[in-house]
Order: sequence, then structure tokens, then C-alpha cells
Amino acid sequence: MNVWFVPSNSRHLGKFRVLLDAMIERGVQVQVLCVDSALRKRDACLHQIEAAGYDHVVLPANDFNPDNHLFWHWFQVEPLYKAVQKALTGHEIDVLLVGGDTGVSGRTVVQAARGLGIPTTLLVDGIVLPPNRRYWPGLVNGLRDRFRVLLRSLMHVCGVRGKAGTDLVLLMNATGRDVLAADGVRPWRLRVVGSTEYDRLAADIREGKANIDERELRARLGIPGDKPVVFFAHHPIGLDDAGRRLLVRQVVAGGRRAEACVLVKFHPRSPEDPDAWRRWADAEGMGADDVVFAKSECTSIEAIMLCSALVTMYSTVVLEAMVAGRPLVLVQYLSTRYVLNYGSRYGAALDAKSPEGLQEAIFRAVRDEETRERLLRNAEKVLEREMFGMDGRSVERAIAEITALADRGIHGRPPRQQTPAR
Repeated sequence: MNVWFVPSNSRHLGKFRVLLDAMIERGVQVQVLCVDSALRKRDACLHQIEAAGYDHVVLPANDFNPDNHLFWHWFQVEPLYKAVQKALTGHEIDVLLVGGDTGVSGRTVVQAARGLGIPTTLLVDGIVLPPNRRYWPGLVNGLRDRFRVLLRSLMHVCGVRGKAGTDLVLLMNATGRDVLAADGVRPWRLRVVGSTEYDRLAADIREGKANIDERELRARLGIPGDKPVVFFAHHPIGLDDAGRRLLVRQVVAGGRRAEACVLVKFHPRSPEDPDAWRRWADAEGMGADDVVFAKSECTSIEAIMLCSALVTMYSTVVLEAMVAGRPLVLVQYLSTRYVLNYGSRYGAALDAKSPEGLQEAIFRAVRDEETRERLLRNAEKVLEREMFGMDGRSVERAIAEITALADRGIHGRPPRQQTPAR
């Protein structure tokens, strides 16, 4: 079987490397199509592809300019479509995998492949969550968002996840299937297979491979050696600069109550500058005993293994916390587009519905053993019901679905006749 993979941003190769390597080990011919010429610089993948040693094809530069405003992409999609079709033509491809299908590049890749009769599969790169019914961006922003969605729909250059036309959508969590079905994705295209990435993490934790040198990590980050750590997984969704600073103040207030140091880790692709935040914290009277800031200074796994509890408003890191057995505190009083419902649905998190409630939740998650034990028991239920209990078989489920698609082909066409080996 010949499979091509097309990453749409810089995190996709890391997210799906376990799956790609497992297919290669099983004799699948894997090729990566690098579409950096259609991506913004921050999403470039070529250096990761080369470092991983995958066979790859580089999409040549064409008249498509990823840095142009979305409006101009409508006039540039045709040369991008033709360039992708040219890159795919002449190769025996049984299934083409894409890491994203909502943006211009991913959507165009899917449509170009389908135009050549190549079956396609979307690998969803994170948990899919229900929309927040309390989300209100304000009148002006709300109207702007609606106009942007309408414009993208009319231009057919961007769209809803799962609706670019892929034959399969492979999801890691069960809730994601319901959410995408409600968004209009055909149910028979949706398959929940679990997460190859987090199955590997769960195995590493069980085998002790994810253990850290706590003393070295604390020294690297500047965290006092005698204080518990509250990991705040920062995500900029829905907040302006003032709102982000206010939220950090509120998390630090909770950390102080729990006599803990807060580790604020920014998203790897976030524009946030840790040095600027350190200067701000100093001016606000928050010392290194209260809060430290990190971006590339540590990984999210290192932060999870170090911390006593995780706080976030929206981040896939919640899965890492549940796998590693760390209690969750979810900020629920801010207007965010999506909602993490692990507290309300499963009792696996403390939902903070006010700044005062956030302080109380952080204290309980760090200091109250009964609360901690209850949250961890319920987190196991989440993993069991949503992600097959991290049973280590997500690779087999994903490969089985991809193989079945290759066998039946696009629109149920018979599989391509293989050339006999000589």
C-alpha cells in the first residue's frame, strides 16, 4: 500500500509520527508531500520532514501567496490546485492523508487529490469539543465573525472541519464524532480511533520513560525546590492583552493560596514573549516564587510531570494531564468559543465559574487529597469512554480504517490493480 501524508502546519508531523512510523514498520510505502510554499513561515514543515528522514516531495512555489489576505486567495487557488495535481500525478497513491482541511492549502490538497481519484483521509490533530453556548464575542466581533464565515463559504477556499470532501475523518475522541455530525459531516465518514500520540504517552508513563529529573527541571525554569507547581496551559483564544494579564493574575492568586508556584507555559506557536511577561510580573509585584513563564524552555509533558495540578481555559494538554494522573481545573467564566466539559459531564475537573471560584479550585486541586483522588478516578472514566482507555491499539484501528479505504477506493470504486512484484 502506498500512502502519502500532507501536513498543514508545523505540529502535524509530531502529532502523527507514531502512526507514520507504524505504517512503515508494517511495509506501507509512506511519502510526505511538503506544501510549505502554500503555508505561512511559522507553519513550515520541511526541516522536520528532513530531520525525521521521510521520503518526501516538495511542492514547487507557484502563483499562490500564503501571506496574502484571504480574499485574494480566491483568485490564487487555481494555480495552487494545478501545482498539487502535478505533484501527485504519476505516482501510485492508494490513500492521501491530510493533517488539516479547513484552511486553503489543506482544502485544496483534498480537492486536487479527489480530482485524480485518490481516496483521502483527514487525521484530526486534537480533541474536538462542543461549542460554548455562552460564547459572546461582542456585537462588532460577532458580526465580523459571521461575515468572515459567510465570505469563506461563498469563496469555497476555507470551511468547516471534515467538510472538504475527505472520504474518512479519523478522530481521537468520541465527543468529536457527535460534534462534527452536528456540523453536517456525514456520519459514515466519521471514525473514532483514539490517539496514537497519547497511547504512546500512556505507555511511556506506565513504563517510567516519561519520568523527569525534577531537580534539574526546577533549576532550568527557576522554580523553587520546595513549592508545588500549578501548570497554567496558556491559550490566547478569545482574550485581548488586558484579559490575558488579568487571567494570569487570577491564577497566581490561586497559586498563592495553595502555597504553590504557577508555571505559565505558552502555546508553542503563540506570539507571546516570556521575557516581556517576566518584566510585567516583576512590575506587578509577582516574584519567581509566585510565577515563572516558559515557551520553549520546557515541553508540555515535562510541565505536566512536574506539576501538582493543571489549569487551563482551553488546551489539548488536558489529555496529557488525565493520562499522567494530574487534577484539572477549568476556567469556565470567560467567553471562549469552545467548552471543555470534563467537569460538568464526567466530574473529572473542577469548573471555576468565577475568579474567587478559581482560587478555591486551585487550592482544592493541590491540597485536598479527597478531591484529587475523586478527580483522578473520574478522569479514568473520561479516557475509557472517549478514547478507548488508552489501550494502545489506536495505531491498529487507524491503519485498519486506512487500509479498508484503500481497498474500496473513492466512492466505492474497486481497488487499483497492484503491479506484481518481480
